[in-house]
Amino acid sequence: MRSDIPTDANLRAAIVDNLLKQYEQGKLFDSYRDNYPTYEKFKHSGLAVQLLPYIQDLSKPIDALNAAIDIAEACKVDELQEELVNLALDSSQSIYLRASAAKAICTVGNASARLRLKSLIFSQMPEDEDDQLKGYIFRAIWSDHLPVEELFNVLTPPKKRNFTGSYRVFLDFELVPKLQPCDLLVALKWVEKQGIRCFGHSFEILADAIMLKAWEHLDLTDIAESFTKVALIQWREDQKIITFDDEIQAQFELSLVNNIENRRKLVEQAVITVSQSGENIFFLLDSLTQNILSTEDVFWMLGKLQNVDSQQERIWAALIQWKFNRQDVKQIDAILTATQTNNILREEFVYYVSIIDLDSMQAEKSRSDYQEMQERIARRQKPILDPPPKEQVLLFLEQLESGNLLAWWQINREMLLKPDSKFYEKELESDLTKLPGWQEADRKTRERIINGAKKYIQEYNQVVDDWIGTNTYDRPALAGCKALLLLLQETPEFLDTISSEIWQRWASVIVAFPHSSTTQREDYYTELVKRAYLNAPSETLNTLLSIINNENEEQSYISILYKFEKCWDEPFKAVILEKAKDATIKPECIGQLLEELLKRESIGAREFAKSIVSISLPLEEEAHQKAVVAGRVLVECAEPTSWAVIWSAIHQNTDFGREVFEAVAYRYSHGLHLKLTEKQLADLYIWLVCQYPHAEDADHSNDVLAHNMGARESVANLRDSVLTQLRETGTSQACIEIECISEQFPKLTWLKRTLLNAQNVTRRKTWQPLQPEQILKIVSNKPKNQSTQIQAGVFIMQGSNNPNLNFSGSVGGVNVNSTVNGDQIGTQHNYAQEQNIIETFEEIQQIVNRITQNPTPTEEEKQIIVVEAVEQVKQNPTLRKRLELGGKAFIFEGLQKVSDMWWVSPLVKAIEAGVKGE
Repeated sequence: MRSDIPTDANLRAAIVDNLLKQYEQGKLFDSYRDNYPTYEKFKHSGLAVQLLPYIQDLSKPIDALNAAIDIAEACKVDELQEELVNLALDSSQSIYLRASAAKAICTVGNASARLRLKSLIFSQMPEDEDDQLKGYIFRAIWSDHLPVEELFNVLTPPKKRNFTGSYRVFLDFELVPKLQPCDLLVALKWVEKQGIRCFGHSFEILADAIMLKAWEHLDLTDIAESFTKVALIQWREDQKIITFDDEIQAQFELSLVNNIENRRKLVEQAVITVSQSGENIFFLLDSLTQNILSTEDVFWMLGKLQNVDSQQERIWAALIQWKFNRQDVKQIDAILTATQTNNILREEFVYYVSIIDLDSMQAEKSRSDYQEMQERIARRQKPILDPPPKEQVLLFLEQLESGNLLAWWQINREMLLKPDSKFYEKELESDLTKLPGWQEADRKTRERIINGAKKYIQEYNQVVDDWIGTNTYDRPALAGCKALLLLLQETPEFLDTISSEIWQRWASVIVAFPHSSTTQREDYYTELVKRAYLNAPSETLNTLLSIINNENEEQSYISILYKFEKCWDEPFKAVILEKAKDATIKPECIGQLLEELLKRESIGAREFAKSIVSISLPLEEEAHQKAVVAGRVLVECAEPTSWAVIWSAIHQNTDFGREVFEAVAYRYSHGLHLKLTEKQLADLYIWLVCQYPHAEDADHSNDVLAHNMGARESVANLRDSVLTQLRETGTSQACIEIECISEQFPKLTWLKRTLLNAQNVTRRKTWQPLQPEQILKIVSNKPKNQSTQIQAGVFIMQGSNNPNLNFSGSVGGVNVNSTVNGDQIGTQHNYAQEQNIIETFEEIQQIVNRITQNPTPTEEEKQIIVVEAVEQVKQNPTLRKRLELGGKAFIFEGLQKVSDMWWVSPLVKAIEAGVKGE
């Protein structure tokens, strides 16, 4: 279907017939209409007659009917429009088919057929849950058969807010382009009736599109007034005119700036409307001065003070006061001049134009306001540190080099500062190279800092660890860890020279360093922990266990294990497993320890987890929670041989099983890849469907905002991911299991599509193309008749995994009497090169046969035959063209692999040499 199809009507009819039969037999599905673009290639003179029985016989499977409708639409078979309209109007039929029929009418229907659909838009159609039928009807009749007044009277919010189907597409993208300028007044009045529009409004995109189109025609009668009324509704609630798309919103605001005529028309109409309403004008002042008016509009607004009523005059005066540029002398002069003749403007600017006594309260307030403004400006300016941090670093370096080891941690602290810093920020940053002090330092200073780090870790021997496990820390101790990290980055070879005694001194500090940034997971830090573990294992592990105990007690969560990413040797695993068995460790912490162990294939940890789950249920609360956690970890780290334990526990106690899988789903709400066999996956899916039926899944199709995913929704996603994994396994056993699932849940009809998809995945993963020598082996003996050749070609096309495609009758470029059998449709492959080998072989064989007189030629005769054959090949334009199209190298390689024909190798070499010579 994805390749070219000959124009022969009989062949096309045979393909369509087989295609529809496969849909009818449930062997083919097209849930996402992936095949639709290929249907137009099936058009032939008898297509209407061929499709009619499917469209009329509504007892056939929906998929077959829908495919027939799609083919009629794609091939523009207008002879079927009456049947399609009747189907769309038939309320007793599937809404899915009715929508497909209406969609086809949008393409093949004439004016009369489209008009017949109009009656449906006035009915409720509760069965049209997705508004698909409704959307296609609007597409068919708007705007030729539906006046604009009727259109906006029958528009209703989509039944499902979050479903993007034909009705949503019509509203958002198809309605407004066909809206004529003379229709805009009706459209704007409809938008006004919608009230305030903001995020989540059902008609937000449609209303935006109407407003944008109206903005382009603001000069038409009454459009500006109606547009302004809608704008005022938005402004009263601090909303913008265009609300949905930020990019379109920005473009509209740019148009407000550039289109002076429209902008001023909008402002003037807004002033008139608000003055007549008598409402508080603050919202208008704020909206217009923030988003609409420019300071350049001040002179225009001064002109508007003439010949208007007093209420409008007050609004204009307030707008001028809000928007004028206090630095523009020309604007100030114009305003002062206008205040001499306009009392309302003078009242608005009384603060600016009145004479103020320097000893008055008003003057005092002005001085106070000015002083406060200056203080705010001063506060915004950052003071420069004196002395600069760079000098402080050098000062402490001198002290360190003179023997004051505690100067090292002070160097660390000063390196945190910039010249204008106010605080010592990020004091727990372990990477000194990220600090301003390092980045501002020159090469010589950096060398001194590195040498200072070496000196500190070797000579400082008063390291304390009593802060570990508390909410405090010791700066000199942390400075040692920072020094080691700096040396690991800048001079890693130095760390190899450090004695075990020094590592033992600093190991606890390295492990307990209280990171507070993303650097805690960087490679250099885990490498330092690894070195501490290798050089001071006792100190490292004792500190780790101490911290685990503390976190278990205080947080019920272990956050330190990430630091030991590179330390998981067998002794380390043994220590962690022993800690997991500690009776004082809480359930969640046991889960963390077991999870880390199972990730690293600890056999002992798996056996321990199985032992917890195997204990008879129910248990007292803490033991029960430990069993749930162990079960969760065994599911997350599942493997086929140990699955029986958790599976048995689940069947023994359904409530326990639900707890386990809800705990898994909480952590993996979008699914989890389970290392299970196909049968185990299928059994798990069946159990999950029984416990969490699809019919009980939450429906969020009408949610406006994002929602928190609860346990039920999470476990439904996990359930579906199990089936997805089974489908994508790509094995025949997976297909068998899905077929069994489908039989167990016959009401879940979509499982048949899942089975078909699984079969496609299996074919895709297991299919192997034939090699050239295999192809030539098929045709190495001269075919006795044309049918043999065709069968060989079909075998080549299909490979070893596809059903047969048999042709009978005469075969030629045009006249083909064809019968397409089996599941061939949808699984064709490109076999042009292989077919070229066949045809090239056949033609050269005929040339050799014509030349050869002796059935057993001598060597001399063979040379003569080859020379003559090469000459005839050169003189045969069809054969030469075939060599070009097939690719000489590919055909030469394929022909040379045939060993039972004496002429092949010398002939190919001769042809190849001749081609290269040319």
